[in-house]
Amino acid sequence: METSTSLDPTASKRQCWECVRRRLVCDSSEAGCNKCSRAGIVCPGYNDNKPLKWLTPGKTTSLIRRHRQASPPRKPLRQPASSREAADKTQTPQHGRENEMPQMTVFLGDLGDGTRAAVDAALYYKSEIYPRFAPMHQLEPSPYITPIMMGLLRFFPVSFCHTMAYLVLGHRIQHIVKNVDSSQIMEMRSRLLYHRGLAIRAVNEDVASVKTNHIDLVIGSVMMLLFSEIRESASSDWRHHFDGAAELIKLRGGLENTLRSCDPMRPALLYFLVIGVITNTTSPPSHHITITSQLDLINLMAELYGDGLFPVLLCPPYLFLDIIKINHLRFQAIKYPADEFVRSAALELLEHIEAFLPERWIRSNASAQDEWLLLGHIYRSAVALYCILSLQSLSILQSTEPLRMARVTHQALLLQSLQKAFFNPLLKKSMMWPLLVAGMSGINADANTREFIDEQLLEMSGDLATPVPLAARALFKQFWRSGKASWDECFDKSYAFVS
Repeated sequence: METSTSLDPTASKRQCWECVRRRLVCDSSEAGCNKCSRAGIVCPGYNDNKPLKWLTPGKTTSLIRRHRQASPPRKPLRQPASSREAADKTQTPQHGRENEMPQMTVFLGDLGDGTRAAVDAALYYKSEIYPRFAPMHQLEPSPYITPIMMGLLRFFPVSFCHTMAYLVLGHRIQHIVKNVDSSQIMEMRSRLLYHRGLAIRAVNEDVASVKTNHIDLVIGSVMMLLFSEIRESASSDWRHHFDGAAELIKLRGGLENTLRSCDPMRPALLYFLVIGVITNTTSPPSHHITITSQLDLINLMAELYGDGLFPVLLCPPYLFLDIIKINHLRFQAIKYPADEFVRSAALELLEHIEAFLPERWIRSNASAQDEWLLLGHIYRSAVALYCILSLQSLSILQSTEPLRMARVTHQALLLQSLQKAFFNPLLKKSMMWPLLVAGMSGINADANTREFIDEQLLEMSGDLATPVPLAARALFKQFWRSGKASWDECFDKSYAFVS
């Protein structure tokens, strides 16, 4: 007797969806296809509607995406062809969001969930971070404070995009930590660590390949990860990222060749070198970073640092080069302790710092001349104090009465100037290094001065949305209680207090 299946005139035409996908002839068994059973697959059945299948995040592909990847030069993918006005707006950078969505459609990096995270990071930067620094343009237009152009995201490597997400999540956590419950912070922290891990993995893969380890975007990705690690205080091993970037720059032909051959790398190279210079001020001489010779570094920084408009360090170039020279003298003290030539050079350098006149440095921007004058006074006193305290710590300069008077005078001037700067929205975000100098000299200060330094570091952490000032705050509290007094006793290991 034949089964009901064979009697059904439509049965022989039925095909389960799995056999259709595999291009097999289905046996149309009533309970489920036997071919699926033998293959260890749950038969999807014979319904008219095709069943949905869950794919692993990041593994999805679409006909639209394939079409775009096959024709990357096509202009219509960048912006709607129906709007000439939208096309005009993409030619001129806008601070609003009118042209963001059309640009987002061309981000084709194969990142899975990292794609959306990178786009979200760029949007967060444009809405939350950039507006906080944009007022600094009132000092003078700065080439280092710019919005992110969304259309450029598709050119960024995987590591760069995950690092963007890592950096922005860190900023967001610090920004809202006091206003949300701990479970939300834990969830965001988990996402931060997830993107950090993917960024490190992607960087390692790019650096390990001889085909990519000398490419500018890969070097930029390593630098971006370095900046993020320092800013988030995520690891004490930031120095490995710095040394890795330095080695990649060597493969690229050295600092000068990289500078000359790739203009887009200039801001990243400047930040990289500023990190090296500033971390040397807060590190023992034996731990100093030696990127290149002092003469080459001074020549490069004289060109790169330019007019001193770098937002992390609004230091007059005249005095910034003196910081490099002080670092060099400290390093020389390891090889030539108590050398008379080094002592003579130190005194000449201090005279050079004292000769700086802030009034002559005032810029042409009439509306911000008070700010430029205040910056000049702040850095003149901060650099003079760094020279005296750090070189006395190594016995390069002696503890004489004239130097004691100079220290007391500059300490008072620095604190007075900082009190004004922290009430100025154009300046307060760039006061990290002068505040570090004030904190170290606070060993000789009264309780009110220490309280001011402590409060400003706490406020700066919230204003910049980074834990870096909190790390400096903890260090100074410990140092002030320790009974120690010298520069190298305070900064007894490499500290990267750069925000």
